[in-house]
Amino acid sequence: MVRIALTILMVVLFQYISIANLSLLDQANNALSKKEFQLALNSYSEIEKNGLGGTGVYQNMALAAAGLQQDALAILYLEKALKYAPNDRLIQENLSAIVKRNSQLDNNLQFNGLNKILHKAVGFLSISAWTILSLISFLAIGAIFVRFYPKIAANKMLKISVVSLALFFAISSIGAYVRHQNIFHSSGIIITKENTVLRLGPDAESPEVSALPPGSKVTMRDHLAGWWLVETAYGDQGWVPTLSGQRI
Repeated sequence: MVRIALTILMVVLFQYISIANLSLLDQANNALSKKEFQLALNSYSEIEKNGLGGTGVYQNMALAAAGLQQDALAILYLEKALKYAPNDRLIQENLSAIVKRNSQLDNNLQFNGLNKILHKAVGFLSISAWTILSLISFLAIGAIFVRFYPKIAANKMLKISVVSLALFFAISSIGAYVRHQNIFHSSGIIITKENTVLRLGPDAESPEVSALPPGSKVTMRDHLAGWWLVETAYGDQGWVPTLSGQRI
């Protein structure tokens, strides 16, 4: 009885949260359509806090941020949208346009890297799709072993099938892992605060390495008591306060 009651409670809570988020989404969309950008951005942010951020939500957040002339935030949200849809040409074009109109940002160095190439290569399928494919290939290998195990060593076609399925399993597993890491464990940071300075050490009095204009994309390498150790697209490393940017 206790389990049944808990299950019913969970279902009710889930439905309540879903209805609340739908109402919040309607409010956000209406505010965006009326160009009430701050209200729209606040509403979308609440949806994101509830763990329901996605391509559409982040694109709309970028529109609201751009409407508020907050290009650094627009870059942040477009980068978040690209985590879910890395091959979306419209998102890429919007991101490139915002970066180009901020002359202090380097459009070429901003988005280079092996991680981006790998991210785009596996981005044509979702985490769920890659996971399902890896599971299917794993089960197929198991089925072949159960059905034909004594004959596999002597049968060339069976051996080729097992090797091919094993390779497909490895590829799909890597695809699922890369997608999961890029979406939920991104090390990218967008600098959102004015007058952000990269310093040699995690101290406000530490010597300056370089200035980081709002919208700069850096990679987090470590963190310590309110500071991030980051690396820029140029390869410079240094420390910035955690309040100076947001994780992608």
